[in-house]
Amino acid sequence: MKKILIVFTLLAISTSFACAAPQGPPANDELGKALKECMASASKDSSGHPNRTEVDQCMSEKGFIKPEGRPSSEPPQQ
Repeated sequence: MKKILIVFTLLAISTSFACAAPQGPPANDELGKALKECMASASKDSSGHPNRTEVDQCMSEKGFIKPEGRPSSEPPQQ
């Protein structure tokens, strides 16, 4: 009986860890504020989304540079 109780307890604990939301990097208040400002100042496309190139340029001007390996907002040239 004790073995069954231990197995069910371990199963319940492991399930709760598996279902926990993954933790991302800590939030950076300055980055969030700059991003909101840049998104608000950028022109909008036909679907109402901010122009990504303008947002990237604004963020660069504020000192935030995209890390290498991130996809560019520019469409690929053919």
